[in-house]
Amino acid sequence: MGFFGGPHCIAMCGGVCNFFINQSKSKFFLFQLGRLLGYGLLGFVAALTLNSIYEFFQYSLYLRPIRIFFHLSIIIWGGYLIIYLQQPPVFKTFSVNSSRLLNTLKFHNINPFILGILWSLMPCALLYTALIMATMASSAAQGFFIMIAFGVGTLFALISLSFIWIIFKNKAKSYEGICIRFAGIILVTCSIWGMLMTLKLDKNLFC
Repeated sequence: MGFFGGPHCIAMCGGVCNFFINQSKSKFFLFQLGRLLGYGLLGFVAALTLNSIYEFFQYSLYLRPIRIFFHLSIIIWGGYLIIYLQQPPVFKTFSVNSSRLLNTLKFHNINPFILGILWSLMPCALLYTALIMATMASSAAQGFFIMIAFGVGTLFALISLSFIWIIFKNKAKSYEGICIRFAGIILVTCSIWGMLMTLKLDKNLFC
């Protein structure tokens, strides 16, 4: 998913990558290393948290509807991505503000490794989709490596930025739309599966 989301990653992270490439290769790779570690930590925390909540809900019948509501919310979110090919307005506003803040930080001599970790917090449809997959991992370690794998996939596009941009510069918008729709489909699919598993745990949930 990270690999095929290359055009979207270029649109989101291309500017800061170009900034560090123009400064030095070491700063560029420090930024990428921080970004990968940030993704991994997000996956670790997401999987650990959701597994703990899952175990808690599993033994508490009255709290299980919250899991259903969570999955329904993700399905609606994914459906919005599929139909409109963009984030919901609230996420879009947050994403724009976060992007401006992080792009400002890069000009204030902040360590590229630290900036890479912070960059992993930027709102992104593909990132959120990968995180949803990480939450379904059987352990926190698996969640960590799922997100690392996602980050490595995006790394190909960002390392090959200049060459890919020449190829996709006239079609970047259409490819970005395809990537967002793909992310939405995965969100909906994973959430439907998660909801069905929840209902399977107790067929008398709403009785």
